[in-house]
Amino acid sequence: MALPFAAQAQVSGTVFQDYNANGTRQTVTPLIEAGVAGITVTAYLPNGSSVVTTTNASGVYAFTAAQIASGTQVRLEFSGFSAGMFDGFNGGTQSQSSERFVTAGGSANAVNLGVNVPENYCQTNPPVALTKYLPGAGSSVINSVTTIPYDGPYSANTITNPPTDLNSKTDITGAIWGLAYANSTGSLFSASFMKRHAAFGPAGTGVIYRTTNANNPSISATTPLIDFNAIGIATGINPHQTSNYLVDAINGGNNPFDAVGKISFGDLDISTNQKYLFVSNLFDRKIYRITIDADNNPATSPTAADVVMVGDFSGVVAVNTPNCTSGVFRISGLEFHNGKLYVGGVCTAENSTTNTAADRANLRAYVYEISSPETAPVVNTTPLVNMPLDFTRGQVAVTGGAPTRSQWNVWVNDWNGPNGPFGSFRDYPQPLLSDIVF
Repeated sequence: MALPFAAQAQVSGTVFQDYNANGTRQTVTPLIEAGVAGITVTAYLPNGSSVVTTTNASGVYAFTAAQIASGTQVRLEFSGFSAGMFDGFNGGTQSQSSERFVTAGGSANAVNLGVNVPENYCQTNPPVALTKYLPGAGSSVINSVTTIPYDGPYSANTITNPPTDLNSKTDITGAIWGLAYANSTGSLFSASFMKRHAAFGPAGTGVIYRTTNANNPSISATTPLIDFNAIGIATGINPHQTSNYLVDAINGGNNPFDAVGKISFGDLDISTNQKYLFVSNLFDRKIYRITIDADNNPATSPTAADVVMVGDFSGVVAVNTPNCTSGVFRISGLEFHNGKLYVGGVCTAENSTTNTAADRANLRAYVYEISSPETAPVVNTTPLVNMPLDFTRGQVAVTGGAPTRSQWNVWVNDWNGPNGPFGSFRDYPQPLLSDIVF
């Protein structure tokens, strides 16, 4: 039986992405550190010659005995890193410098290299921040953000590592959704969100909040970072029926049901250098960049001068969206990755008068790319993703033997609309591209 080529080699190893920067490759969940393909490995021999190879799809490279005889002293150089990737030299047990001196054979068959991409750094078992919602006007004793350890452990319905609340009271923030963490300062940012039955914070629809010391919940504290409405960027009026959040009915011409996905903010993300926040304004369908600390004084908040529009998705022509037949292109999801900002949205078919298969065929999801969002943003008007949403999806589970829906439906503005009553529950899934992750 033939052995793997690396096992027969005189010099070999693996280049891997060292997510937790400890110099040792993790291969067991939850942290599996993948091999990195396409890295150039050059071996310089004592006679002045050299041999070159590249890592394969698993990050493995190897030089055979025909290329390098056993016992030969070799200088190895790793090169060809992609943009944003760095030599993870940290003195760990499996990863040292990108320039190594080895003797072929024996231990030279495990000459590994860990590389780092700063925006992908993650400790072995990080806390994961989750938003919580409270029906009604909020509480001074209930928090809007909690954290749980990524790896638990969890068993059955019992959380053996209980959630830890940050000091972000729901009577301060109200409903929030988008989150972004700056590990350089320990600050967690959160964006206001329109959720029926759950109030906004006292400042309304346009506030982004900052929780300091999020990595130390016992001393964390949450305050408004910036209010878009206060600086002249509208995010929509508060449509809630404030006298009765549990009903949250149409009131004074305001429709809390219809406002979901159309006012306040969607996703929130942060640049790799952690200087900028990016947020999707669902009301004007534009993406904004916020300089977090332009004056280098963490005690002050950003001003109007620190907020810049980097992408206008309010018109289908502006973003080359094919017509959005009988609907509107509505954004939400964001991701900053490798110096670019990605924006996700859907064509809603919300102007349809029925919900037939032909109407649902007008539902589509798109992802666009904004280059140089930190300096000179340019929207690529050709979508990177263009996909239909009229496929069969997982059914909605409701109680009492009620019917279930196995498709996305056109957006509607009235909860008493075409879905109809099903016992005590009503189900009518309407698509929103809410986040993007690499």
